[in-house]
Amino acid sequence: AAARRAAARHPRRVSDLPRSARLAFRGRTREARRANAPMAVLSVSADVNAGNAALVTPLTPEEFPTCAAAIRSVGGARRVFLLRPHMTSDELIGLAHRLKVLSRNMGISAVIVANTDDDEAASLATPAMSADDSRVENWAEDVGQNGPGYGKAWHVAGGYDPRYVHERKAHEDPTELGRYMDGVRDLALAARGGLEIDAETGRTGGRSKVPVVCVPHGTVNDGGSAVLMGTHVLATTDTNFSILNPGRGLTLDPSGLSFVLPRLGWEHDQPSADYPCGTLLALTGYEADCHDLLETGLATHMLKRATLIGDLERYLAALPSWEAQQVVPPRRRSHGEVQEMVQRVERGRDDEDEWIQLASEFQWDNSKAKNVGVANLVDDLCEYNAAGAHLGDKHMEASLFKHEDPSLVLEENRGRLFEDRSSRLVDVAATFAAIFEQKSVEGILEGLREVEGSQAQSNDEEERECAEIAGSLADMMEARSPLALKVTKRLLDIGKGSGETLEGCMEREKRAQMNMYGKGDFKRWAESGEEPGEFADWERKSLKDVTDDEVEEILGE
Repeated sequence: AAARRAAARHPRRVSDLPRSARLAFRGRTREARRANAPMAVLSVSADVNAGNAALVTPLTPEEFPTCAAAIRSVGGARRVFLLRPHMTSDELIGLAHRLKVLSRNMGISAVIVANTDDDEAASLATPAMSADDSRVENWAEDVGQNGPGYGKAWHVAGGYDPRYVHERKAHEDPTELGRYMDGVRDLALAARGGLEIDAETGRTGGRSKVPVVCVPHGTVNDGGSAVLMGTHVLATTDTNFSILNPGRGLTLDPSGLSFVLPRLGWEHDQPSADYPCGTLLALTGYEADCHDLLETGLATHMLKRATLIGDLERYLAALPSWEAQQVVPPRRRSHGEVQEMVQRVERGRDDEDEWIQLASEFQWDNSKAKNVGVANLVDDLCEYNAAGAHLGDKHMEASLFKHEDPSLVLEENRGRLFEDRSSRLVDVAATFAAIFEQKSVEGILEGLREVEGSQAQSNDEEERECAEIAGSLADMMEARSPLALKVTKRLLDIGKGSGETLEGCMEREKRAQMNMYGKGDFKRWAESGEEPGEFADWERKSLKDVTDDEVEEILGE
């Protein structure tokens, strides 16, 4: 019955599929029932192997040529292909469930969520995705034979499409809209990993073991930020991230950004931790490039070339599974110890705490060896990481300067193999830190306009450039819904509290977003046909027309 209801939302007859796909779908349906999994898992193709790409499922809407995501087994790893930037509610929930299950599979080494320029649609890569024509930069060396073209980048992940939600009137159905919100939240949590706890029973549902390696080779925005929650996030020269929802009359999707953005740079003790980079991203729609993502910690590594994604897949496929990764071989045990272990394992299958205690008592000494090979492999393929370490050819650097006498060459005159790293986002946030740290959105906008007016006619070139940037940021804010700006700012202010949790922020984002869908700003934008940043006919014409009571009502607290 659940499968029929799911198929009714996106009607596509099973009889229209090839015979092999029909048989596979029926087999997957039985497997989902036995595993007590949501029927939404059937919306993600997991029947893909070399030369047999089943890219359509009965839950794939007819207006789309492929499903949004497909999974392929590659040796000891699993590869998740993102075929469309926007997903349906079933696809969000289905992919989240599959990622959660895969991350607990001790028989594999890693899960790779990536797209690339190199393959064609038949082998599951990006040509089914739309290209972002607004890009003005694209490094020629990273554009493959089938790439989107110079000046463009693939649109990798956007969560779901709000205009598609409006067209199907899903925003008028709280249940269906809630499924979209839950899908984004679950996908972010599945990519992040960790211990799952049932809110009703308090029972632990399993701890993720296998790392999720995400390589977003292109544009990520809004709910698509779930892919930035992976264990390792590898940016390429085409990777960029922005928050567009306030330009649609909406606020943050429940991917946890109100918790993450106020804490940018904290994990790796980066300079960005001292500046309001997250507030700038959320309120202005600033497009953060790969360097910005690295210097704020939204990405963990910088990939040397996008063409190395294929190498990453092959090397991960050759690594031992999580269970087989060990340094110290297990010690021999007596018959009585083995029998006791078997009994404890049987009890530990349903009790995470019992399993952890069992591992401690029987002295499993290989816990520190788990996932080290994956981390080392990622380091070998990347140029540098968010912690500031250059991961290039260290042997070349050592041989280059091994004959240099430190007593004769001062440090500032010493040859350098690597250049200083920089981030325009961090520079802008540092320049306007006092403005973006103000408590009100009105104060931020007025501060930017004041800088623009006072320095535009200056004789100093740097001051004129500063005025130009301030005016551009102010224009970007004024192109957004005043109500959405205030709600988003309030979410960030609450989310940065010391007692806040990621899950708590996600729940608050869900309530606020569902309430924003019922406001007139979203309806006006959706019916206009214009893109975010182009529409300006909001219900509230200025920030002063939005009251604090209205903002608190939307937050539902």
